[in-house]
Amino acid sequence: MGKILTISMFLFLLCSFAFAVTSDDLVLYMSFNANTISGGEVKDLSKYGNKGVIKGAPKVAAGRNGEALDFNGTSDSVEILTSASLAKTASQITMAAWVYSRKDASVDPISKWDGTLNGMIHFELQAGGIIRFCIRKADGAADATIVDLKTTAGKFALNKWVHIAETYDGATARIYVDGVEVLNGAGAGNIRDNKDVKYWIGSMYATDRWFGGLLDDVQIWSKALTPDEIKKSMDGSLLVTTAVEKESKLATAWGQLKK
Repeated sequence: MGKILTISMFLFLLCSFAFAVTSDDLVLYMSFNANTISGGEVKDLSKYGNKGVIKGAPKVAAGRNGEALDFNGTSDSVEILTSASLAKTASQITMAAWVYSRKDASVDPISKWDGTLNGMIHFELQAGGIIRFCIRKADGAADATIVDLKTTAGKFALNKWVHIAETYDGATARIYVDGVEVLNGAGAGNIRDNKDVKYWIGSMYATDRWFGGLLDDVQIWSKALTPDEIKKSMDGSLLVTTAVEKESKLATAWGQLKK
């Protein structure tokens, strides 16, 4: 009976921590678990509550960690409403997600765009396993970029779970695949004034670059995560440790469980 109670307590603590992320730097976290989706909206598990509005009819499916959202590649996306917290990504940013792509074409798992010429951020996949990371400048020129990185072909495979992360710290942009840096490039400056520009998941402004496949654990941070933090974001431990005062709380609970 004692062990059963301990297991129950550990699971309760784990679930509580996973749904109480308090880091100021995590501005969007969508697990896409079924219990976070209701009434055409997706709950943001960051402290800011930047909810998403479902466009089309993406389906909840088995994911890399728990459940994921399955996008049809033609009409499914999630619109993220604008907020002051999301605008904090002007000078530094990390975008990360588990990606299972079925579509060999130019698609945007994550984008920030206003529907005219002011595309600001592109977390883009291209045919042949190419990954692109593009951020545009604040100087008003429609196509001027801070960075526009493209990997060589073959950096990710279709029909397979891959963790992709892109970071910019104000000076250098980096692309990571499964926790390993595969490309970096120099840049300088902030993106354009973006407080009224929406993020989109699964498309570019619900008009183009429709992602076809599964997305899981989508995260946007207002800082550039370190290589170690990127690895921790892959398994969720970074989310847990930002939610509690000390990592030892979980370690203690797990230690009791094994006794």
